[in-house]
Amino acid sequence: MNILTGALPESLFNLSALQFLRFEMNQLTGHLPKDAGRFLLNLKELYLGANNFDGPFPPSFSNATSLQILIAEDNKFSGARPLELGSLTQHRRLCLWGNMFTNAPGSCELSILTSFTKCQM
Repeated sequence: MNILTGALPESLFNLSALQFLRFEMNQLTGHLPKDAGRFLLNLKELYLGANNFDGPFPPSFSNATSLQILIAEDNKFSGARPLELGSLTQHRRLCLWGNMFTNAPGSCELSILTSFTKCQM
């Protein structure tokens, strides 16, 4: 655990060779860029849990087709859960609980999550 504060720089999300990104348990704030996942085609693991990120969770992470683990629990993300994440065929673990999403996970939403072995919403 570090005590990193402030917002993540948008340029971080342009690193197309990036495979692992771990920023959990800090005091990071702000919105993630709308197209944060657009260029992260090789990203396998993303850990953003236990921070103070807010705003909508970017559906563009569905472009990170190598993504296997996405941990973004215990933040202040709001709006709808991005259903686009269900298109990730390599995805094994998804944790989005502890946020302020407006849509409750219903059977229709959960039916798209076919590749997950662990899903906590």
